[in-house]
Amino acid sequence: MPGAGYCPPIREAVIGGDAARAEQLMREHVYYAGLILRRNYEALLDAGKDAPGLRPSRRSDDGAPGAG
Repeated sequence: MPGAGYCPPIREAVIGGDAARAEQLMREHVYYAGLILRRNYEALLDAGKDAPGLRPSRRSDDGAPGAG
């Protein structure tokens, strides 16, 4: 999964005046960051009381966080 490798190409696209390319790279970056955040959040929820120093919110019946 792509990660921090997006920064130099985004910067180069902005400096080079290629707004469309910079926007596409940012959209990809945000998409993959969201996947990583979701995976990490779900791991914390699954760890429950075993997550050191954290008390994640409870899941609802449909798996959505916070409503349960």
